[in-house]
Amino acid sequence: MRITQQTIFDGFMKHINDNRAEMHDLQQDIASGKKITKASDDPLKFKRARLLQEQIREKEGYQDRINTARNTLDIAEQSLQEVINGLIEIKSNVTRAVNSTHDSASFTAIKQELESLKEELVASFNAKDVNGYIFGGVGNDTQSYTIDPNSGTVVSNGSNDSLSLEVDKDLSIDVTQDGNFIRTTKYDDDLASNPDSYRSYLSDPVLDGAGDPEESNRELRTSNLAGSLVPGLDAIHFQITLPDGTQETIGVDIQNDTTHEDLVSVLNGNLAPHNLTMSYEDGTYFVTSTTMGESQLVVQGFTDAPGNFGSGNYPAFSQQASGVVDQGVDLFNTIDETIANLENQDIDALSTQIGQFDELISHVTTHITEIGLTNNRLNFLEEKHENSKILLNAELSGWVDTDYAETVSKLQRTEIAFQSAMTIHTKMFNESLINYL
Repeated sequence: MRITQQTIFDGFMKHINDNRAEMHDLQQDIASGKKITKASDDPLKFKRARLLQEQIREKEGYQDRINTARNTLDIAEQSLQEVINGLIEIKSNVTRAVNSTHDSASFTAIKQELESLKEELVASFNAKDVNGYIFGGVGNDTQSYTIDPNSGTVVSNGSNDSLSLEVDKDLSIDVTQDGNFIRTTKYDDDLASNPDSYRSYLSDPVLDGAGDPEESNRELRTSNLAGSLVPGLDAIHFQITLPDGTQETIGVDIQNDTTHEDLVSVLNGNLAPHNLTMSYEDGTYFVTSTTMGESQLVVQGFTDAPGNFGSGNYPAFSQQASGVVDQGVDLFNTIDETIANLENQDIDALSTQIGQFDELISHVTTHITEIGLTNNRLNFLEEKHENSKILLNAELSGWVDTDYAETVSKLQRTEIAFQSAMTIHTKMFNESLINYL
């Protein structure tokens, strides 16, 4: 192969252009601070960088939702603290009415004070943030609680659905509150969340020797259920009347180590075809239906193996059934009763209500404590996500960020090589045939 002057020149120019391109890339890396900006720079590093950036954005999304949740919970905590302050003020007024001698004008003044405090408490329950009313469920644009102008009672207009925010992988936090959980000390969420859900008692509470509800792991043969509801305990038959009027008897054998929990577990397997479930709560057996309406499900109780009847006939009931579901102490109803007792100057009734306000104060304080625990959990999660972001950013920087010391050093070496090549170029291509003659 003949090496001509043109061949030498072409090779030399290619080397010069390569040097220029390398210098340009190094200058771009220094100017942008990034050594990987497009897939063609390094496909593997570019893909890894994209995955890291996605993880970082995910952590930032969790942190944004944590901040949203914390803001909502802070407003809820402040509102509940206002509720406690109002309840303490009401209790103070009631105590003053009970322990002092007052005329009608004094009772009227205290009553008016309670009516004013009641309105303030309603305002506290109507606290809202950017997502709506905090104690009214999700997407509620109307006030959660209003005072009926005719009866003067406080009406709940919200739902029991909560706004849930994902603050970590497979972990969501409810940030809105169901005000009914706060205004009543014994709120039945199962029934309230499903108006078509009905429950029937199967027994009165089963108490131990100390008078407390028996634990679910207590063996039936040694429990107070033996000898009272079902004396035999070789087997228990569970009798129900279905909506079509037919009766169903479901039995379970009792072993030496059978517990209340075991009984519920076995019976649930046989109740499932009828869309019924059984539970044992605070010493009481329940059966629940999500398909049968009120008076359709009738539980006829327990019988033992010889057929001795062990419980009464308890028809199913709904939350709305009057006098059946014990919701405990209702905050606003208690205030209304107090106002009525002040109007009637009923000192004895007012005396009994002081304990109710203590119970309500303790109940709301428990909710504030739960909010505080949730906030602590959110703080931990935020710190966790921040630490993860630091590690991910460090790894990402290692893949795509410019190492200035190394890049400047490379640029200097390339510039020297370029300048040397240009010097040689000048000398080589200034030569002519005359120089050799």
